[in-house]
Amino acid sequence: MSLGEFFSTSSGKRNAEAVARALYFLTAHRCAAPASIRAGVMNQDSYAGVEPVAQDVFYDVLDVLANQKQAMIEHLCSFFGRKTTRNGPEAFYDVTTYHFKSTKWGELRIFGFSKNHKNNEVQVVMGLLLDNNGIPITYELFPGNTMNQSTLKSSVENLKELYKLDKITVVADKGLNSGNNLTYLCGQGHDFVISCTLKRSPEAFEELVWNDEDWQSTVDKESGEVVSRYKVVRQQLESKVPFTPEELSQVKKRGRPPKYRTEEIPVNIHLVWSAKRAAKDRADRERVLERLEKRLDKPYQLKAAIQRGCNQYLQMELDTENWHIDEEKIRYAAQFDGYYAVITNNLNYTTEKVTTIYGGLWKIEESFRFLKTDLRARPVYVWNDNHIKGHFALCFLSLCLVRYSQYLLSTEKNLDYSAARLCVVTPTKVPQEYLELAAILGMPPLKTNMTLTQFRANTKLNLSINLKK
Repeated sequence: MSLGEFFSTSSGKRNAEAVARALYFLTAHRCAAPASIRAGVMNQDSYAGVEPVAQDVFYDVLDVLANQKQAMIEHLCSFFGRKTTRNGPEAFYDVTTYHFKSTKWGELRIFGFSKNHKNNEVQVVMGLLLDNNGIPITYELFPGNTMNQSTLKSSVENLKELYKLDKITVVADKGLNSGNNLTYLCGQGHDFVISCTLKRSPEAFEELVWNDEDWQSTVDKESGEVVSRYKVVRQQLESKVPFTPEELSQVKKRGRPPKYRTEEIPVNIHLVWSAKRAAKDRADRERVLERLEKRLDKPYQLKAAIQRGCNQYLQMELDTENWHIDEEKIRYAAQFDGYYAVITNNLNYTTEKVTTIYGGLWKIEESFRFLKTDLRARPVYVWNDNHIKGHFALCFLSLCLVRYSQYLLSTEKNLDYSAARLCVVTPTKVPQEYLELAAILGMPPLKTNMTLTQFRANTKLNLSINLKK
């Protein structure tokens, strides 16, 4: 990927080679055994062929990453554009929060609404764009008190600039379904594909599901059972858009001036039912109910369940301990099993096209989980704003490497390895997934179990520094 050469020439540091080596190590360490910068400094001698550098060089790396973020993203976009089947106009977008073990606030780390219920700690907000292969395209950092809905515009503008695109298809969940976002996308000539939660929709919207007209069914030829069905409904989607100061000055109305105006966006609502999804929804609910049944006689566990959102099936009398499962709520939830809705302003999209596009949104949700758990992007242990930016640039780079590795294994070998399995290689343990990836990249072959001498001969790594310890 020529990243070593890129950072050596673009770091702007007198010790550019040492910074490039430290960056290589930090990226490997982040993928294999993520920890703080200090822990990385202490672990250098555990990695084959690594020439140790001082702690201050590692913090120089964070400065370089922060300062070269945009150039790094452009370098990566150029590479992935050439080496993958990246579909530039299509991007999956989502937002999440990352907390600090601190209450000290700064330019980026500020108290805000936490998706991880860390409301007593400061945080930052990240907006992440993925391509159709699940490989990251770009990201944006926002202060911790930034609302999700207000992050989309700058990320889309960044994507347009990266690829010089006139039109983009943005795929997002319901959390970004604000009138301002949708009006912006339509006004710029972009398409959107967003989800809609039927259980929380207006009654008129629910009626579209219960109306038996215009459904198209797919039937299993052997059993004769309906395996899926769909229908498309054309509607005008009303969106509330804030008035600009110029527009407000022209509004002549007594009393308090209005804050919003209403715009109508022509959309297609693709309603889909799937037998497979219905079985999954039913199984998920039964697991939740089984856990709740076991906790009914343990109020302290029920309170914890409420915090995790399991209370949708509970009937509670707050002044007593008389808590029981509400059968009516269960019946209401069951009627939505298997149903989902996707809304798009591209009126030419078929239901198959829309569901295929929207089906890729799980990749970004999984990427956020991987960032937070396997790559340990949180909690953040650096405090300087530039180091914070460098920390997330490092995590973004590491995620790119892991996702590209998965892409190669999938496209070249038809292998579906989870990100967590792309792990550490030792002389006595060489995982099969590493052997597959090494073969794709044309790397020297290793055996699944080797002596130290064989390992050193095959990898051509200088282990003298490591072996001293």
